[in-house]
Amino acid sequence: KKCAKCHGKRGEGVKKNPALAGIAASEFTEKMNLYREGGGDSKIMIRFAKSLSDEEIAELAAYYESLGDGQSPSPQQPADETGGDTQ
Repeated sequence: KKCAKCHGKRGEGVKKNPALAGIAASEFTEKMNLYREGGGDSKIMIRFAKSLSDEEIAELAAYYESLGDGQSPSPQQPADETGGDTQ
């Protein structure tokens, strides 16, 4: 829930905050570990990452990776009725 405030309910990103949907679990884990060590450019993420256990980071990594690219239709975002073919 805390992640969704800045990164969107489906990891699509909000305003200047990056999308997380579809990020490789290994990349997500690497970035979160960097934040936990005090690195990175976001004081909010450093503080948040330090509050997470290894297990919580692994669960979040698997979740965001499972979302794909965040472009899949959701109940709030209907599929393109043309099937995406504009020709």
